[in-house]
Amino acid sequence: MPKPLGTHWFLQQIADTLVKELAPGRLIIPSVQHKDDQIVWDEDCKGVGRTPWFCRYILSPDDPSAESLVPTLNAAMAHYQELYDLGLTCD
Repeated sequence: MPKPLGTHWFLQQIADTLVKELAPGRLIIPSVQHKDDQIVWDEDCKGVGRTPWFCRYILSPDDPSAESLVPTLNAAMAHYQELYDLGLTCD
């Protein structure tokens, strides 16, 4: 059975919340992304697709220790990556 679909804004909200909880006050901005070559388009529902997703992080050069938090953030994000696929639509 496929995973439930999460919209980009929903998954981004999860990522933002995790960063706030695990790295409070740090200058880290998460960005939910996907790889275009992994999209699977639904045969029964034209224009709807799903894909695995991941987070990249924008780290402030003024906070060099922020990079050490990325593995912790990735580990926390892995739980949600296993729960949801990123839902996509096309025109």
